Amino acid sequence: MDTSTVLLVLPCAHWVFSGMAEKNENIAKQFGANLRKIRKGQNLTQVDVAFDAELEPSYMTRLENGRSEPSLSTILVLAKALKVKVTELLEGIEI
Repeated sequence: MDTSTVLLVLPCAHWVFSGMAEKNENIAKQFGANLRKIRKGQNLTQVDVAFDAELEPSYMTRLENGRSEPSLSTILVLAKALKVKVTELLEGIEI
């Protein structure tokens, strides 16, 4: 591969990855909104849920604000702590 080919590929790759980052940010925000709605609907604090899920309260804040993306295991422990199905946490999230 010569240098001119690399220069043509990099801008395109940047565009694709930028779009993916934006989608991930929207997914994190949607997840956080669902998490907050469910938690508040149960009259629980972030500390309550964090304790039951064995997570740091500051991580709960980042999740609810859409600043962190949860792993699959985090989604599972949150669903268990909130006594809801995983699908409730993921409701309305589009990729």
